[in-house]
Formats: sequence, structure tokens, C-alpha cells
Amino acid sequence: NKQMAEAKMKQINEAYDILSDELKRKEYDEKLKAEKEAQNKAKEREFYQEENFSNTNSNIAQSGASEQAERRVKDMQRRRYEQEMRKLEEIREKRKQLELSSDKQKLEELKDKRKILEVNQEIIKRKIAKKLEDKKDK
Repeated sequence: NKQMAEAKMKQINEAYDILSDELKRKEYDEKLKAEKEAQNKAKEREFYQEENFSNTNSNIAQSGASEQAERRVKDMQRRRYEQEMRKLEEIREKRKQLELSSDKQKLEELKDKRKILEVNQEIIKRKIAKKLEDKKDK
């Protein structure tokens, strides 16, 4: 436990040193960015291998291969974007349907209330008419 605590304190102190010094912070950010780029490239290679995108022609120049990889990445991004847009459109359509069904339900409730008001008005008219008749008879 004590060793774990010491290791954790060491990590915290190192992080504080890096964050408090602009130069160290910049170096750390650049290192982190380079690591992320390397991870992305590794993921990209893995993706292309899984999807059988491996280059079968070994004579293609390195620049040509990187251009192909860029096109593939852009195609992949475009497909993902299109999928997300389709999902978004489905969500919008479902929301619209829910709003319409809610509006229809509210309309039916208003119609029911209107019928009740009309019945109440008819009852009041009859009572008034009866009172007027009673006054005429007296």
C-alpha cells in the first residue's frame, strides 16, 4: 500500500511539474499528439487488413500508397458521416411522429372537452328556459 501511494504521489508530482512549466507542457502535448497519430496509423493499418484492403501490388511507390490510404480513410469517414446522418434523420422522424401523435391526442382531448362544454351549455339553456316558463306561469 505504501509503495502504491508513493508511486501515485510521484505521478502526481511529475504531472504538476509538466503542467506548471509551459515548455514541458508543450513538449508533453507534442509527444502525446505523436503517440495518438501513431495509434491512429496502427488502427488504420489494422482496419485495412481486416477489411482486406492490403496492397497486393508491391511496386506501388510509397507516395501512391499513402494517397490510397488517405482516400480510404476519407471514404471511411464519409461512410461513417453518412451513417450518422441517416441515424440523425431517423431520430428526427421519430421525434416528429411522437409530436404528431401527441398533438392528435391533445386534439382529441380538446374535442372531448368541447363536447362536455356543449352539453353543459344545453343543460344551462334548458334550465333558463324552464325558469322563464315558471315565471310566465306565475
